[in-house]
Amino acid sequence: MLTKYPTVNEKWNDENLAEKWDKIISLKNSASKELELARADKLIGNSLDALLKIEADKDNYEFFKENEELIRKVLIVSELEIVKGKELAFKVEHARGEKCERCWQYSEEIEDGLCKRCHKIIHEN
Repeated sequence: MLTKYPTVNEKWNDENLAEKWDKIISLKNSASKELELARADKLIGNSLDALLKIEADKDNYEFFKENEELIRKVLIVSELEIVKGKELAFKVEHARGEKCERCWQYSEEIEDGLCKRCHKIIHEN
């Protein structure tokens, strides 16, 4: 070989972080199946049209609640609701509100066609 592979800096090896992302990716894989079924049933056109309700068992509920905003972004849904349940289950509904013209996320607080986040970004510059 002409070059050597770099060695991994051991202080970057974070088992807790790896475990966290394994859980999130596993959740995404399961949720994606439900979103695809909703898309096939014409309930949503794409994942940003969705309000995803996750029923989580007690082992996962706290983790999901602590990482709710991150999970919403990873799943690419407009709304996410996490409730306690007996086992992991999903329900897909159409998101509430109107679609933001800039980010395409649905929000009940649209001003001049923009959600609060996009309105702030546009008008600060």
